[in-house]
Amino acid sequence: MRVKGRSVAYKVVSEDEQGRQKYECAECGQTILSAKVAHTIRDGLFRLSGSGEVHYESVPYCPKCEEEPNFYGSPIYPK
Repeated sequence: MRVKGRSVAYKVVSEDEQGRQKYECAECGQTILSAKVAHTIRDGLFRLSGSGEVHYESVPYCPKCEEEPNFYGSPIYPK
């Protein structure tokens, strides 16, 4: 289950032999999808510069209740 605020947003409805789980929206019952989001790594000497590396993550969302996440995520600034 994934909690959103104080209510459950996504719930597990099945699991296959490899342990992969299938989720659905707790509100509308739609199958939860995943979108790839890219975060550029800003590790250069100057502000907004970097080595060109990108960190990708998969972000779950309900296609009926939520907007698809933007592919261009926020940049990562290492300390």
